Amino acid sequence: MDHPERNNSLRLPSALLMALLIVLATGSFILWGSLDSPAVISREPKLMELYSIAGAIGAVLRSLGYVLASGSFSEREQRQWSTEASVGPILGAIAGLGGYMFVRAFLVEGQGSVNLTGQYLLSTVLGAFSLQLFGRFVERGLLRGTLSRSGILGAEVSPSVPLLARLEKMLEQRLADLTLVNYDGYVVARPRLLDNSKDYRLEVLFQPSLQYSEISEDPPNVSVSRILLEGGVDREFVAFTLSVISDYFSAVPLMLTVTVPKSRTSELSFILLKNVEKIELGSIILEIRQGSQTIQVVPVELR
Repeated sequence: MDHPERNNSLRLPSALLMALLIVLATGSFILWGSLDSPAVISREPKLMELYSIAGAIGAVLRSLGYVLASGSFSEREQRQWSTEASVGPILGAIAGLGGYMFVRAFLVEGQGSVNLTGQYLLSTVLGAFSLQLFGRFVERGLLRGTLSRSGILGAEVSPSVPLLARLEKMLEQRLADLTLVNYDGYVVARPRLLDNSKDYRLEVLFQPSLQYSEISEDPPNVSVSRILLEGGVDREFVAFTLSVISDYFSAVPLMLTVTVPKSRTSELSFILLKNVEKIELGSIILEIRQGSQTIQVVPVELR
């Protein structure tokens, strides 16, 4: 379904980008034509200006290309696009100039050896990718602690998703890792010996009130612990990460993330405990984490 109000909100920024593109293109033609003027003592400053403009043109073209996907933009993505369109020409100019300086420093012996047309196209391409490269630097440099390392706006990402959307999601994930979510309930764990094996299947259930029958008909084999978290934020669902600590058993998976409703019993979760040392009896520790914080440790006897 079309959203006329969304498209209208992008018309003014798009018109400004088009005007900027015309100004930059005109400036580049004027600079190009003045390179052979007898009044020019040194071509180097004009070449630097020319390729900076080429980089800015590439960034503007990239931003205009995103307008083709504006029909799928949310209100937040519109704001992100406007921000990218504002900083893109600056980053593009830096990238275009940087490409020229690299060629001058390492690939040719003098400015007379630079292919003007080829360098102009190269600076334009570098300008178009400057925001993406900057985003990768931010992602891997400032946010390297997050789990997502796939890059910003890679080939696998839809062009309708602006760069800042990826960064914002990563920041939201990092904030979620540091934010405590309130919860008042019970975690119930029961190890079940597998047939013809010394391995166990650990069954874990979260309940707002204690009800043994939902996990086992034999309560003595059940380990129960209350989880009371206060002082955080209130949400309908709470995410916990489960892991097993043991010298004799290997857990599969090593970490299991479960989403627990606050007002009703969660679905039953399973962790396979492989008896590496082939012991007859033993115990494990079920560690329950929320984000980066350890919330509870539950001793579980294996019988």
